[in-house]
Amino acid sequence: MDGKGLAAWCLFLTLFSLALMSVNSQNPGDCLPTVTTGCLNGESFEFDTQFACGEHIYNWSTTGCCAQVIPFNTSQSFCCYDGVHDFDQFYCAAWSPSSSLSSSSQKPGPRLPSSGSRDLSQGGLWKRVLEIGKMIMDVFPIDTRVRVPDPKDQCSHGTKEFGCLNGHRYDWNTETCCANFIILFNTTGCCDGTPYDYQKQTCCFNPTLSSNYEVVNASRACQAYP
Repeated sequence: MDGKGLAAWCLFLTLFSLALMSVNSQNPGDCLPTVTTGCLNGESFEFDTQFACGEHIYNWSTTGCCAQVIPFNTSQSFCCYDGVHDFDQFYCAAWSPSSSLSSSSQKPGPRLPSSGSRDLSQGGLWKRVLEIGKMIMDVFPIDTRVRVPDPKDQCSHGTKEFGCLNGHRYDWNTETCCANFIILFNTTGCCDGTPYDYQKQTCCFNPTLSSNYEVVNASRACQAYP
């Protein structure tokens, strides 16, 4: 986190704490984020060693988070393009049409959402839909350690109506958690803690990197091969 992000996070923590202090007592299940700890639906976790994947907390040392927030054992599996694959059966490499066709034994996997071929060049309705979609995508993903929530919408625990990550509400039905980010479930994936756009980017396993993963700006940059 850079200096600007840290300052925003500290400001959020101050405002969040003051808001909670304004009530008579803290409700059971309330959780206050700090500089070193986060909160997922009322449960505290350490930023350095733990993270949120979907609605659960995992340890960085043993678990990863892939695509539509699928947790996986990092000692046995990896995330590559369309989902989780086992090391003893697959490897992740750059994709090309020729390599895909030549690998006839490759097992089919779940496909990512497709933009389709619908013609949206005509009609005011579709134009408005695209405008709204762009507005939503400009907001998401939400980095909960940088963005300060509206005071009236901040939270300290989850409810039947909404989830809560680091003081930010999110919609159970359409949104989920990727580490410290709130993402749109249908359009955004989780690349071991980093959000990526299904339509324009790919999550690729790359053991030559210290992080082991990279988000590539291409819709199908890599593929799992047997």
